[in-house]
Amino acid sequence: MSTLDEKDVNIMMSAKICVEAERFQYDYLNDDITDSGEIDYSLTDKIPQNLRDVIRDAKEGKKKLLVLINPPYAEATNADNTAKGAKKQNKTGVAKTKWGEVGMGEYGKASNELFLQFVARITKEIPGATIAMFSTLKHINAQATEKFREVWNAKYFDGFVVHSKAFDGLKGDFPIGFLVWKLQTKKTDFPLEISCEVLDKTAVPVGEKKFYNTRSEQCLADWIVRPKSNKEKCVPLTSAITPPSGDRKDQRGTKWSDGAVGFMCTGTNDFQNTKYVCVVIGGFTRSRHFCK
Repeated sequence: MSTLDEKDVNIMMSAKICVEAERFQYDYLNDDITDSGEIDYSLTDKIPQNLRDVIRDAKEGKKKLLVLINPPYAEATNADNTAKGAKKQNKTGVAKTKWGEVGMGEYGKASNELFLQFVARITKEIPGATIAMFSTLKHINAQATEKFREVWNAKYFDGFVVHSKAFDGLKGDFPIGFLVWKLQTKKTDFPLEISCEVLDKTAVPVGEKKFYNTRSEQCLADWIVRPKSNKEKCVPLTSAITPPSGDRKDQRGTKWSDGAVGFMCTGTNDFQNTKYVCVVIGGFTRSRHFCK
């Protein structure tokens, strides 16, 4: 059992938590990683020898290894970590790790997701492991992780989802999944859909939910190609009925398009924004033009 902070190890020791486990401090995304993206336990000597032996035996097929993981959900480009304004910069440090720098080259924008950095290192380090993981569902259907789905070789076993509000400290309304995957050593196509049991906040089963691996060109935000704007003015709106307040020099959606009859706002392709899709006559800050 490893944890990022030494103080957590001390708490477990003093409170006699998980006394049968070997508990140690380890920074999984920065420790024992070479500049070429290889794993070298001698760099820190933090990994216990018996765990090294199990990892070795698992690679050789002599033992089975299950990785239970509850990684951080921080993303380099999410709303909480992205500064507002043209001259602002995103918060530093989020998703910037040694493994993100040298081990995520083939996974594209998935390197922005800390939990996918964990998955990628496990895939490299223990290629035959079974991963049981609490995480968001971004690796299933997000546009930014499409490359990850093309590269990652894993077979889906089973899992459940629960509302994010069941976890302390999480903002927004989105599902958290506990999904079980078996890493494959041969090329394996990512499933087109996965099915999960749905639990309420008290862990009572309430139904079933399917999540679909949809290619980016099929997403709603890319469904309609926005035609070129003309010089005809239209009323800019910040919602379906609300004009912008004050002097908004950066206001978009102030011009019409030839033959247009309205705008469609699709926002972003995630669970929290699907309820905001609307069609209006007039301008909109995030929009696609409907044409005759």
